[in-house]
Amino acid sequence: MKAFVKLANSATKTRCVSSKLQLWDYRFINSNAGAGGASSVGSDSADGVGGNFDYPRGTEETMKSWQIHSYGGPSELQLTTSSRIPLINKPDEVLVKVHAASVNPIDLAMTKGYGAETINILRDLCPSASLSTAMDIPLKIKNHLMAPIAGKKSIIEFPLTLGRDFAGVVTKIGHGVKSDIRVGDEVYGVVGIQKQGSHAEYVVVSSDTIRRKPKNLSFVEAASIPYVGLTSWSAIRVTGGYCNVAQKKFLVLGGSGGIGTFAIQYLKSQSASVVTTCSTDAVPLVASMGPDSVIDYMDVNTNSQIQSFAPYDCILHLSGPNTLEKSMQLVRHLKPVTGQFITLSPPFLGNVDKYGIFGGTAKNLGDLVMSNLKSWTDGKVVTKWAFFIPAGDPLQNFADLIEKQRINPVIQSVYKFSEIPDAYRKLEEGHSRGKVVVDLS
Repeated sequence: MKAFVKLANSATKTRCVSSKLQLWDYRFINSNAGAGGASSVGSDSADGVGGNFDYPRGTEETMKSWQIHSYGGPSELQLTTSSRIPLINKPDEVLVKVHAASVNPIDLAMTKGYGAETINILRDLCPSASLSTAMDIPLKIKNHLMAPIAGKKSIIEFPLTLGRDFAGVVTKIGHGVKSDIRVGDEVYGVVGIQKQGSHAEYVVVSSDTIRRKPKNLSFVEAASIPYVGLTSWSAIRVTGGYCNVAQKKFLVLGGSGGIGTFAIQYLKSQSASVVTTCSTDAVPLVASMGPDSVIDYMDVNTNSQIQSFAPYDCILHLSGPNTLEKSMQLVRHLKPVTGQFITLSPPFLGNVDKYGIFGGTAKNLGDLVMSNLKSWTDGKVVTKWAFFIPAGDPLQNFADLIEKQRINPVIQSVYKFSEIPDAYRKLEEGHSRGKVVVDLS
């Protein structure tokens, strides 16, 4: 019993220290960070954590960022000049000065509240505080499950900075970073969907979600790659389960957008056969990506052209949720049993937004079962939902392919940091031709 009391007291003291450190706003940084790190004023190695803390941040350590304070679309974006530079709160995190960032469809959707319910749960279950424990998670899950009954939210999400990918320079690193990333390195990477984003002058990210920027790309070019690259990789390698796509035939629906232009190049770099669709005016651009055939979906003979290249091993649906039902009719052109229809516009987040945790989960299960029943009935193939997955190793693979010029960035337009609302509105117009990028340099 005495040992238990002693352990409890020790835990209480630890929590008190944690609370004070967060209150004082200390930053935990690598003691070997070099010239880019802050002055060392102390260390703590008794508990195996190690590293140094720097002085509490002053009012001079602020940055500019674009934030929303409510959901309502791009019109809610506000430029803030006094945002606090984010803290490194975990040993494996790094602070990056953002030189360029892109605007992705998920950013536009999030300004309108898309996915808010699910993302808020992720924010609460995956906090940035370094001393939070897994023991808190069951209680947090209970609170989220009870929130609809209690009629209250369990977390405050505003102000919210969007932006899922970036390119920039590392300015500080956590003491537990195991990669060879160092202060001063030029990197590119992604921000987890539950975290404050990259449409700001600085961003804190896990070192597992960044890699060194391809040497032959500018910051603007590099910033166009991570989100679309990892989304494509996730659909093909994770959801599709394709370890080797050589000699496999893919039908890419929506080849002119950011994900489409990357997916085509990535598949071709892996020796896959690619047939893709796009609108008439995008045909020259998409053809330059190197697919085996480009089909104009505005042509009256589109269906017969798609059929002429059948059967396909996989259909990648990248053309948005509004085309999902119509695109599902193409499953009959897949190889029976082994064929896969993979969509990057699943109703997952929308269902939870609309029906809550319980209802949304039930609706998602029902939708997935029904879509598979339909696809199996129509073509004896399976339907799968794909999602963006933050990961670092694929970024290294992309960098290697980019440096060999087997993948090239496709950028539709570049905006200044002060013009971010215009970048969002450009994306909102639709008919993307590659990526929309923001230059902060």
